[in-house]
Amino acid sequence: READSLARERAQTVFDRPLVLEAGAGTGKTSTLVARIVAWCVGEGWTRAEERIAASQRGEPTSIQERRARIAADVLGRVVAITFTDAAAAEMSARVGGGLADLSRGEPVLGFREDRLGVPKPECRARALALVGMLDYLVVCTIHAFCRRLLARHPLECGLHPSFQVDSDQRLQDVVVRETVEAALRAAYREGPGSALFDLVASGQGAAKIEEAVLECASRGVTADSLARDPFAPEALSGPIEAL
Repeated sequence: READSLARERAQTVFDRPLVLEAGAGTGKTSTLVARIVAWCVGEGWTRAEERIAASQRGEPTSIQERRARIAADVLGRVVAITFTDAAAAEMSARVGGGLADLSRGEPVLGFREDRLGVPKPECRARALALVGMLDYLVVCTIHAFCRRLLARHPLECGLHPSFQVDSDQRLQDVVVRETVEAALRAAYREGPGSALFDLVASGQGAAKIEEAVLECASRGVTADSLARDPFAPEALSGPIEAL
């Protein structure tokens, strides 16, 4: 129990190095993570944000409420909590918000040790109240949502179109491939015999087979450029072309 208590305390006080929390089901992992976020936001995270805001203001006069709001937004905007499911993300987000709200009212937060922060209680509650008003800045999401957020924020750096879409169930890919094959077949039929695609269809390979091969190419990461350079190269032939 002493080791368990020490581990929970470290989760709320150690922020200068990575921590790994390993525990069984129902032992309070989520509560510990929520307490860690709360402790960071009203403790060390707040102090660091306060220093950044003070340095950026350059003597600009601001009210206490405005300064606290800016600090709260900065703190929450630098926290990322990643979970495996949308349901877990929603639960954690709600629990963090509830914990900060409880703290702002002077009520206890499960697993949270206010006495370990080194922040006077009145100040701690004032910080929590400011954070509650800025919860929209907190990011609690799945790993997929987090990655999409990064890609959407920096599409050009990632080599993506700014209006890219995530096709999680491949329905959009199926539609694009079908439309592309149909358009290519119409063009091939206009050209008639001698067209590679026309000859392929004439040999008995229908549109469904071609769509299947194109989808296989896409799933294996075969690019149009690699096929244009040498469609019979080993990397291009690893499955998709052989399927025809």
